[in-house]
Amino acid sequence: METEIPNAELTVDDIPASARDLPAITSFALSFDGYAYWGEQCGDRAERAVAAFRQTGELPATLSALRACLFYEQGRLRWTRVPPDEEWTTWIQALLDAIRAGAER
Repeated sequence: METEIPNAELTVDDIPASARDLPAITSFALSFDGYAYWGEQCGDRAERAVAAFRQTGELPATLSALRACLFYEQGRLRWTRVPPDEEWTTWIQALLDAIRAGAER
């Protein structure tokens, strides 16, 4: 795992600007352990979050949940080796933007 960045120490500069920068997304996503946050439910919760986003545009309400979703998505991309499509990129960009807004508070 990359160097962990606790939410309290997260800065806007830590967050990749673009969902298309896969190396930066991977490195940043691994700075938070989604399994430590959600445990065995990480995949299920991340899947429910992306489904809600696709249906309603709703995003997770907490910074930790947003980061756990990003953590899960980088793993999915790594394990499936399926190139990102526009729908995935839109989801990731929404996560990044919401994480950035959370880090600015």
